[in-house]
Amino acid sequence: MEVAPELFRGDGATPGSLRVNTVIRLFLGALAVAALTSMPQAQQFRSGPPLFSPEKRSRPYPGSLRSVQPLRVARVDRLGRIVGRWKPVVSVDWPEDPWFVAFDCFEADPDSADGTPYDGGYGVNYNSPGNGSDRWFFGPTYANMFAVNDMVVAPAFALGSASRTSFSWYWGGAANERCIIVIATWERFGDTEAGVAPNEAAETLLDAWAFDFGTTLTEGGYFAGINLASPDVFRLPADGRGAYSMTIARDVGAGGITLASLAQPFLWFTKPENPSFQGPLQWDDDNPADGVHRTNPPGPAEDVELYDYTGAVSAPVPAGVMTAFYSKAQAVPPTSLLVVNGVNLGGGIPAIVKSDDVRQGVRLNPAAEQVGHQLQLVLTATSPLASPTSLELVIEDNSSVTGVRRTVDLFDFVANRWEAVDARFESLADRTSVAVASGDLSRFVRAGTGEMRAKVGYDLVAADLFFVWQAQIDLAMFRVGHP
Repeated sequence: MEVAPELFRGDGATPGSLRVNTVIRLFLGALAVAALTSMPQAQQFRSGPPLFSPEKRSRPYPGSLRSVQPLRVARVDRLGRIVGRWKPVVSVDWPEDPWFVAFDCFEADPDSADGTPYDGGYGVNYNSPGNGSDRWFFGPTYANMFAVNDMVVAPAFALGSASRTSFSWYWGGAANERCIIVIATWERFGDTEAGVAPNEAAETLLDAWAFDFGTTLTEGGYFAGINLASPDVFRLPADGRGAYSMTIARDVGAGGITLASLAQPFLWFTKPENPSFQGPLQWDDDNPADGVHRTNPPGPAEDVELYDYTGAVSAPVPAGVMTAFYSKAQAVPPTSLLVVNGVNLGGGIPAIVKSDDVRQGVRLNPAAEQVGHQLQLVLTATSPLASPTSLELVIEDNSSVTGVRRTVDLFDFVANRWEAVDARFESLADRTSVAVASGDLSRFVRAGTGEMRAKVGYDLVAADLFFVWQAQIDLAMFRVGHP
């Protein structure tokens, strides 16, 4: 196994602490392992019971989770090192500020003062009997200080950002041991035993933030809801599908991350009505807890640290690391769709409010006289704000041929004209892009009604216009920023 002189370090100074005397080449949640070619045949992680050891049996946490706020926060780079300086944490502001779910495997009570976990969201309660705040873990002696889970963000949050996170963990560290939680977002998730080469669990770090909770935590369950101060954010995957990680440490410094002596993330799930989603597979650093997600075990194939969480808890959906990301931007779906130029191939509003490969199609009509774009659609929606802080149109689309130029215009209700905000060439496969408006955004919102209009045009350039081609939209949503 290839090693490097940075990131995890261990000096054994704390009784019972994790010893990591050589540093595995880790990118804060995505570990490079050299000998992937000698891996055993693929395990059937997607079917059957979870490949958990007899000691790894989930159970409800018997106590109450305690709310705690970090003392300071700092950005972390791909080698697990602090970037810049530690900064103070801004106030919680929950639920006074409007927050919108970008990804939710936490489920915070909107009526609580601090975002307490509950089981009353998304129209279903899976904890019965119980008080609704039960969370799952693997017992007080289980160690998993480094977990990576997949995520699919809510519609319209691809290429977006989150400025608030909530997460929960069980702490079993030694007396006076510092507790630092590093939360990160990643562009891709490795969902096979080989993962995503060259890293196994996740690839392409988007953002990572370390939250320092000091040295006073005692054994038990905790949760935190934290606002990042502008302009700090967690960026979200470009296509809406990626990964997030939780690393529980006792030190994060210039030399990288030193894992805590004993801790684990709590587990929750994404319910069917949740606009975001996480699947059954998760990487747990627990066999052994050594800072490496094992993909090429020296022993039995079951030593691979990729687990199927289907049936891991008493809920009809798979569990995962208990984390959420919230945004100050609100996804606003179109309320009407009009095909102005081209042959309407169907789909309509239901096809463009989810990224699910059900698409609105438009095909060139060679016999029609062209006024405006060769293919043209107009989307209408209602803004919740008269003066948004940001205004974007998120589009996931494709064209059937190369050389198609797509434009996005927003209607200026003050000047009574269309204003161009974005232009780019299409790809043959679905690709997500964001058209961003600038200036005084209130001009794009009709006074009194909140109406917004977007014109999406497609033109095949430098080619025979009588060639029959088409464009397809899988997702089209407005994103409206709140102060």
